[in-house]
Amino acid sequence: MTATAPSATVVEESAESAPSRGLRPWLARHPLAAYAIRRFGLYLIELWGALTIAFFFFRLIPGDPIQTLIQTLQQNYVYNQQASTEVIARYQAEFGLDGNIFVQYLKYMQNLIFHGDLGPSLINYPTPAQDVILRSLPWTIGLLGMAAVISWVLGVLIGAIVGWRRGKLGSTIVTNLSIALSHVPFFFVALILVYVFAYTLGWLPARSAYDSTISPGFSLDFIGSVIKYGFLPAMSIVLIGTFSWILSTRS
Repeated sequence: MTATAPSATVVEESAESAPSRGLRPWLARHPLAAYAIRRFGLYLIELWGALTIAFFFFRLIPGDPIQTLIQTLQQNYVYNQQASTEVIARYQAEFGLDGNIFVQYLKYMQNLIFHGDLGPSLINYPTPAQDVILRSLPWTIGLLGMAAVISWVLGVLIGAIVGWRRGKLGSTIVTNLSIALSHVPFFFVALILVYVFAYTLGWLPARSAYDSTISPGFSLDFIGSVIKYGFLPAMSIVLIGTFSWILSTRS
C-alpha cells in the first residue's frame, strides 16, 4: 500500500473559494490605500477630539463672555444699560450659549459639520470666526513653513556634526541642551523672547505681522517689515525645532 499525498487541486480550490470581494480583501490587495484610509480616519478622530476639547475647555473657564462683550459695547456707547437684558438674550442665541452645555455642543457640531459655521468672533464681533481664521491663515502657513525648513536644515547639520564628534565636550553639551529644551512648548519660549527683546530691550515688535504704515507689496520695505515682525515668533519655533532635529539626526 502506498500513501497518497493530498492533491494540490484541493488547496487551490480552497484558496479560490475564499472571498475575493468586499472591503477587507480590497484593502489587503492595496496596502497603500489602506494606510491612507487609516491615517485619514485618525486625522478625523483627532480633529473631532481637538474641537470637542476646545469647546468644553472654553466653557469651563470662569467668567461670562457675554457680559464682557456687553461691557465693551457700553464703554463704546453702543447702547445703554436698559437695553442689556434684550441684548443678552440675542447674544446668547448668536453665540450658541442658550440651553445646557450638551445642547450647546450638539448645536455647535451641527453648525460646524453641515454649515461650516464657527459662529461670530467674540473679539471681532460680528465678524464670523472662520473669516478671522482665514485672514490669519496665510501668515501662519508662511511662518510655520519657513521656520520648519530653517529648523530642519540647522538641526540636520548640527546633529550630523554632533553625531560625528560623539564623546567630545562640545557634542555632549549640545546633546544635553537638546534633551532639555526639545520638549519645551513653543509659546513658552515665545513669551520669554517677547519679554526680553520687545518689552525690555525694545529691539523688535511684540505684535502684528508688519508695520501698518507700509503698504503691502513686493517691495524691500514691506519684506523687511515682515521679517522684522515675524522674527520673534519664528525664532521660538526654530529654536525648539532645531533641538528636536539635532536629537533625531544624532541618533
